[in-house]
Amino acid sequence: TRQSSPAGGLADRPLALGPDQDATIATLLTRYKALTGNEGEPFLDAIAAATGVARRPAEDWTEQWMTWDMAREMRDAGMTIGGHTVTHPILARVSVERQEREIVGTKERLERELGQPMRWFAYPVGDPDSYTPDTERLLLDSGVELAFCFYGGLADFATWNRLEIPRIHVGSTIDPAVLRGMLWLPRVFARP
Repeated sequence: TRQSSPAGGLADRPLALGPDQDATIATLLTRYKALTGNEGEPFLDAIAAATGVARRPAEDWTEQWMTWDMAREMRDAGMTIGGHTVTHPILARVSVERQEREIVGTKERLERELGQPMRWFAYPVGDPDSYTPDTERLLLDSGVELAFCFYGGLADFATWNRLEIPRIHVGSTIDPAVLRGMLWLPRVFARP
């Protein structure tokens, strides 16, 4: 097991890396999500330096993520593709001007690649403090009709905010029985 030092503001204690690194990853994610917009890149560089693992160049990301051809195939099959920013900053931690560049940039790219307006948007991280009233105004100005947060809960159609629709995590690590419970008893399984 390698240890990273607390130097560089990674954490207030040494962090274990190796087979039992889940707690370390959770600590680093929590720290990363609390940073302001201009602190993110230096933080990721510090993690790379502390672990001895180089950061992957952006041009290599395409082999891990969905391609535009895949997105067009999904669109053609009836799926709606929404925005999520250009570089994934926590919007509340960056200037209004940067928020606008992130939102307008993803809108323009989606429209150029898919030939459809960006009507839906998912906030990066999606916690209650990851977006602001300015973010919501910018989304409305960009034609967004629905925006999704990511801290669980249910939308009550009588009182919902269309720019703060709750969503929950559904991924490959969700047990099928839990997924069935989420679908059948959302008030129990989809709480914030």
